[in-house]
Amino acid sequence: MELRQQNAACKKLINISERIISLTRRKTDEAVTQKAYADMLLKLNREFFDPAGGMTLPSDPRIRVRRLLVDRCKYMSSKMVPLWLCFSNIDDGGSNIYIMFKNGDDLRQDMLTLQVIRSMDQMWLDHGLDLRLRPYDVIATGVNSHGQGVGMIMPVMGASTTSKIAMEQAGGSASGAFKDDVFIRYIRNHNPSAESYEKAAENFLLSCAGYLVATFVLGIGDRHNGNIMITERGHLFHIDFGHFLGNFKSKYGVNRERSAFCFTPEMAAVMGGPGSKLFKHFLDVCQQAFHILRQNCYILELLFILMVPAGMPELMVNQDVHYLRDKLELFGGDANAEKVLRQEINLALSAFSRRIDNFFHIYKHKG
Repeated sequence: MELRQQNAACKKLINISERIISLTRRKTDEAVTQKAYADMLLKLNREFFDPAGGMTLPSDPRIRVRRLLVDRCKYMSSKMVPLWLCFSNIDDGGSNIYIMFKNGDDLRQDMLTLQVIRSMDQMWLDHGLDLRLRPYDVIATGVNSHGQGVGMIMPVMGASTTSKIAMEQAGGSASGAFKDDVFIRYIRNHNPSAESYEKAAENFLLSCAGYLVATFVLGIGDRHNGNIMITERGHLFHIDFGHFLGNFKSKYGVNRERSAFCFTPEMAAVMGGPGSKLFKHFLDVCQQAFHILRQNCYILELLFILMVPAGMPELMVNQDVHYLRDKLELFGGDANAEKVLRQEINLALSAFSRRIDNFFHIYKHKG
């Protein structure tokens, strides 16, 4: 019964999503599109959620929702126009539940990547290294009529994209992409006391190290300031894992990503910048995290090999996993692995092209 109800809800949300996608691509007036969206959600409440009396979320079976809070729902401006949905909690006094419904994206890679990141986190914790990671929940629920993926994401609340942070800290200007202090100011604004700021900066340092190493080893592509986020308590985390195992984007035959991961001067500034005591600690944490993954390389390989039969576009054969093996520097010894990682960090930090990409991403989406 629950599965049938969830399946029915997903189909109805697909229909709404396709209608909104169609309206936005036809450049329909935003007010008209917003009204159409609200009307469709109200109808969904009236004809589905209210008679059902509630539903268990596919993304988390521990959560039951009652109905949509239409005035808090919106659609996003990105290419596939995901729906931002707010549900009332079926438990009296419980917090509202937010999900992002994506139609047209294969979320299986996101599910696999996040599961591997959780496994990495457990490896680090088993060695006494808490990198304060906050991986979110995501589930692929099927495909639409065009054979494209459909699914739900549980967003991390109290967080902003680094794109939005840079823009806001620069007074609404895309020039924030070139300012080193934007993350410091964001963290300080939400943590005004010296003690709370120090704790948040520590969260940032540790989580930044964790995701730097994880995205390096996994070859996560399409990294820009729209898919890296920071919570108000300083936790940095990545979202949107549509490209992995070194499948980086290119345009006109030119690789758009000149470094193996995203690590920019504004990130380093939170740690005091290169040469500071905190920055040296950050490098040590990165090396420690990298060595732990190298020690557990076969577990990581196995997790990917087991998913080859799923037929994901970037994981079709066992050889696709060789990228992971190469990045772990299994045959060069610990000293060589440490040298390679430090070189990659320096390269990322000096990649001015990354900041230019971030500038244009802010400029394009700030409206």
